[in-house]
Formats: sequence, C-alpha cells, structure tokens
Amino acid sequence: MTFSAQPCGYNLNLTAMGHCPGKKNMPKHVWIISCLFCTLSLFYYFSLVSYDVPLPEESINPVESEPTPPKEKLAEKEQANSSYQKWLSLGEKAQSEGKWVTAIRCFHIALIYQKNDELQKRLELLEKKIEQENKKNLNSLELAKFYEETEKYEKALAAYQSIYEQKPSENIQTKIKFCRQILLAEEKENSLLQKVEEYLFIGEWSKAVALYKDFLLQYAFLAAQSKSFRTKLEDASASLSLLEKGGSDVFSWLQEKRAAKSLLFLKKQKFCFVQDKLLKTFQTHLSQEMMKIPSGFFWMGGETEEDEYPLHKVHLDTYYIDRFEVTNLLYSYFINNTGYEKPEKWNSSIVPPEEEQFPVEGVSWEDARNYAHWAGKRLPTEAEWEKAARGNDKRIYPWGNDFRSSFCNSLESGIRQKTAVGTFPKGISPYGCADMAGNILEWTEDAYKRYPGGKAPLIEREGYRVARGGSWYYRSEALRCSNRYPLLQSVRLEAVGFRCALSEEEKNTD
Repeated sequence: MTFSAQPCGYNLNLTAMGHCPGKKNMPKHVWIISCLFCTLSLFYYFSLVSYDVPLPEESINPVESEPTPPKEKLAEKEQANSSYQKWLSLGEKAQSEGKWVTAIRCFHIALIYQKNDELQKRLELLEKKIEQENKKNLNSLELAKFYEETEKYEKALAAYQSIYEQKPSENIQTKIKFCRQILLAEEKENSLLQKVEEYLFIGEWSKAVALYKDFLLQYAFLAAQSKSFRTKLEDASASLSLLEKGGSDVFSWLQEKRAAKSLLFLKKQKFCFVQDKLLKTFQTHLSQEMMKIPSGFFWMGGETEEDEYPLHKVHLDTYYIDRFEVTNLLYSYFINNTGYEKPEKWNSSIVPPEEEQFPVEGVSWEDARNYAHWAGKRLPTEAEWEKAARGNDKRIYPWGNDFRSSFCNSLESGIRQKTAVGTFPKGISPYGCADMAGNILEWTEDAYKRYPGGKAPLIEREGYRVARGGSWYYRSEALRCSNRYPLLQSVRLEAVGFRCALSEEEKNTD
C-alpha cells in the first residue's frame, strides 16, 4: 500500500521500507518520525532553491518603470551637454569682463548639467578671489570713512574713487562730490589768503577785507559739514573783523619806524592768513631800525670816575637797540598820533624837512619813556646801552681806545651843534650802533645809584636817572663809554635825547 504525504507535495513509498500498508496499522511513533522527516526534507529543498537557483529578472525589481528606449537617452544627453556649454560660455565671458558674481552663478548652473572637476576648481578659486575682494572693499570703505571723519579729504577722495571704480554706487558718488567740494573750497581759501597777504604787503587793506567777505559768503554752507572748515571760516571771520577795526595802521607804523609794534600787532592778532611775507618785511624793517646784541658777558664800568667803579663782568641776554637816536621826524609821528606835548623849541608839530633827521632833544625821561611805549619798545638799561657802545673788550670809545675827533660830534670836532644821525659812520660801535659818543646825551631806564660793590655816587637822591654818551659840547674825557650822567628825570634839556631797546623775549611775545 502506498501512503501519500500531502503536506510535503510528493509521495513516499513506505512498502519498500518494510512497514505495513494502511494508516490504522501504523504505530504512532512511526507517524511522528515520518512527519519530522518530511518537514526536514522541505526545509532542505527550499534552501537549495534560494541560493543556487537564479530568479527571473522581473522578481529583482518588480515595481521599476519600463526602461527608456536608447534613442531618447541619447537626446537627453545631448541636451544636457548643450546646456553645459551654454552656461560655461556665459560664465567665461562674465569672468573676462570682471563680472565675477555673474561668472560664479553661470558656472554653478553649468555644473548642474555636467560634472567637471576642472570647472569645479576654477569655481572655487573664483569664489575665494571675490571673497578677498569683498573684504578688501570693506576695508577700503572703512578707511575712506576714517579719512573723512578725521577730515583728511584728499585721502578720503582717493579711497572713495577707488571703491567707486570697483563697484559704482550713488552713495559713494555723493561722498566723492562732497570731498571735492571741501578740497575746492580749501584750495580757494589758500589762494585767497595768499592774495590777502599780497594786498596787505602793499598796504591795500580795503581789498583784503573785500576778499575775506567774498570768501565767507561763498563757502558758509560747508561749515555745517566740516568741523575743520568751520574753524577756518571762523578764523577768517575773526581776521576780517581785525582788519576792519584797524589793521591798516600797521603800515603807517612801519613808516613811523615802529616795526616792533607792527611785528607784535601781527603776532598778537593771529590772522589766519599766511604771515610769512609780512613778518619777514617787518623783521627787515626792524633790522634796519635796531641792532641785535647777542647774549653773553661784557666788562662794565671802570676806574676813571668813582661812580664807574668797579670794572665788573655783566651777563645780558639777547636784545635789540636802535641803530640811531630817535629823530625829530619820528618824534613828530608820536606827537601827531597821540596829541602829546611837543618839545619847547618846536614851533609846530610839523618838522621842517632839513631838520627831520636830527636827533630829538629837549625831552624828559618821562617823554622818552612814553614814546618808547608808543613805538612798541622801551628805554635801554644802563648795561644794555654800555654793551652796545663798547662791546666785550673793555674799549674806551665805541671805535677803540684812542680818541678820534673825526669819529664823533664833540667839542674837539668844532661843529658846536648837533648833527643829523649817522653823520659819523667811522664812529660806529662793535655792533653797528651810531653816535654813541657825542652829538647828544641819551636817557636810559635805570635810576642813578652805585654799582654792586662800588663807591657812593655823587648824587644819591630819588628821581635821578642815568644819561649816557655825552654830547657835542663835551670834551673827549666825558665821551667814554663807561661815563655816567645823573639827571633829574623830569628835566627837558638841550642836547638830551634817547634811543630805544627791545629784548628778544619782548620781540617774540605773542
């Protein structure tokens, strides 16, 4: 009898195995063994099928869409290549024109259609370059703003122009325009101030004032935008005010031999225009009026007269002293400008031409002092007068140790009256001062008293000042550089005049 095992799907011939046919007569344990054997057989069979038997193609990808026909694939490839070439070409053109941002965008699109390692590297280099340029532009902008804020407009303009060339913008263009306005105004100002100085140099004060006014009207609007230019405008306005108030007096002062006053006026007023030419002019006038006496020691005093004792060393700082005695002409300027009392012998405040260059006489110490102040100077001290007259070698007379009647106006010369200043050029002192022996006596600033360690003077009373130099009616013994003349400061005597002095410090006072 044959037993069919249905679950297994195939037949087993149990008769051949020596078992009884028929299910009823099959022992239970034989049935269990048969079922186990059947199960193991099925497991072994399906294992062999899974690893050794190839599956149909459909079973690998049962949901995949139907494959693209070969002709359609070729068309898609050609289209992608065409797009790649198109964007690659556009990118290269943009790069050659310096439009780097456009070039980068085109290269990115080209790589979508076709991968290309060389193009990818090119793109990366371009992106790095534009990043550096952006950083550079940012720094340039910050630098330009810094220059503008610190009002270095030339540098700011150059920086803004460089930025504008790389990347034009309306904002940068506005900045460029503003910087140009400021620079143009500054150039105009410099030109104007030079012109102002030229006008002042020739005494055309009204024209200088008109120039200032025109400048202030033209560029007042820039004051709100530039602190430095606002300061310049304020300086110009202040200078204009000074010119209108009385700057024209400066040249009349020069005519009146008051260069020291003119010099001090310019320095004190602090005009905003360049004053080099004017200052140089006034310095030239001053050097013509006054002699510079350098700093150093000299021997003062002597042993001929008791009030000259002792001969001693004195140190003086640099100072200036008039080359000549103050003349009638110069003193007339003082009288006519101030209404000051004229000398007793003068018939009028107008000096006859033939007497203009004679030294003024008949003036008191107070008169001399008032004139010196008006002229921007002062009276010399005794020490200043003596050093200017004899130098530092103990000489007796301004020209040396031997008296020469042809070198000065003294009693020995026989003239018997005062002479014009500078009449005896051979008698000048070591520093170039004229008429320091003879002609007229000269007031000094100092009171008459003994020198340190010296003997008591002839007169020791209040109100006496020292006069120096002797006069035309003195003999040679009285014309020594060390000789001292005590005079009551209020007296106005014939043959007594003065010259002025000025220290280096006073000359440079601001």
